[in-house]
Amino acid sequence: MNPYFSVNNLETSYGNFKLGPVSLELDYGEYLVILGPTGCGKTSLLRNIAGISRSDKGYISINGDMISSLPPDKRNIGYVTQTGGLFPHLTVRQNVGFGLKYRRLSYAEQRAKTDRFMQLFELSPLANQSAATLSGGETKRVAMARSLVTEPKLILLDEPLGMLDHNGRKKTAKILKMIHEELKTTVIHVTHDRHETWDIALKCAVMNNGMILQTGTAQDLFRKPETRFTAEFLGGTNIFDAVFEKNTVRLPWIELKLHGQSLTGKGWVLIRPEKINIVSSNYTHKFSGKITAMRDSGEFIEIQAESEKYACIAVHASIENTRALKTGDAIYLDWNEDSVHPILKE
Repeated sequence: MNPYFSVNNLETSYGNFKLGPVSLELDYGEYLVILGPTGCGKTSLLRNIAGISRSDKGYISINGDMISSLPPDKRNIGYVTQTGGLFPHLTVRQNVGFGLKYRRLSYAEQRAKTDRFMQLFELSPLANQSAATLSGGETKRVAMARSLVTEPKLILLDEPLGMLDHNGRKKTAKILKMIHEELKTTVIHVTHDRHETWDIALKCAVMNNGMILQTGTAQDLFRKPETRFTAEFLGGTNIFDAVFEKNTVRLPWIELKLHGQSLTGKGWVLIRPEKINIVSSNYTHKFSGKITAMRDSGEFIEIQAESEKYACIAVHASIENTRALKTGDAIYLDWNEDSVHPILKE
C-alpha cells in the first residue's frame, strides 16, 4: 500500500547549505515530530513541502497526487510558522475563520466551523479579543486553529511550543494531542526540544546537516540511536569508545558480551543512566569509582561517578537507593548485557 504522504529524494541548496536528499513517508493520520538543532534544515524542509520554497530535485506527493510543481495555495497544506502570523487588526474569531471566507460555505456554516475550532483550542472566551493583545500561547493556538479549520490534507507546525513557558507548553501539547486524536489530521511538527516527543509524538525523526538520520518511535530513537549524533542530541550521557569483535565489545576498562548481536569494527556503546544499578562491593560489578557529584532532579537522583583509570559515568537512581550516599563515597555499578547499545555510525 502506498503511503498517504511522501517526500522522495528531495534536494535543494541555500548558499552553502544543502538540504537533502530527504525521504519521508507518513500514513494517513500519523503525527511525526522531527527533532534537530537550530540550522539543521527543519524549517527549510517545511517550506519546501508547503511550496513556499522549491526543491532542485525530488518530488512530494499527498494521497497519490504529485504536488511538487503546485503553488502553495493549490497544495491544501496548513502551515503554522514560528511566529503564528496572525492578522493583528482582526479578532480571534476573525483570524480563526479567515480561510473559510474563500470556501463555498454559507455564513452559518462558516460560523459553526469557526466556533467548533475555537472550542477545540479553548479559545471561545477570547472570541472578540484583538489578536494583538494575545499571549504567546494564545497566539500559537489561534494560528493552529486557523490552519486546521479549512481541513487541510497535511498540517506543518514549525516550533509550535517554542517561546512558551512550562505551563503553556504542557497545555498546548495536551490540546494538540487531543485534537489530533479527534481529527486524525496528518501532522509534521518540527522542534529542537527532545522533551516534546514524549508529550505528543508516535513517530519521530532526527535531522542534522540537512539530512534525516533516523526515523522510528520515540522509544527507538532514545534507547536505540543509530548514530553518535542522535545519541548525544537525545541526551545520551554514557557514550564510550568501543571495539567490537563478533559478540564481544571491549570498553576502555572492561570486556563485555553483546546481547544477541555480532559486530566487527570500532564505534561506541551507549549505556543509559537509568539502566545502571548501584550494587555492593561484594557483588559482581562492571564499574567502580568515586561519586563526584549528586543532583536531585525531583524524579530521581543523578549521580556522576569517576574512576582514575577508566571514565566518568552517570547514573539515575531512586531517592531510596541513594539516601546513604554522598559526594566522595566509593560506588560500585552493574547493568544487564541487553542495556549496552552499540553504535557504529559517526
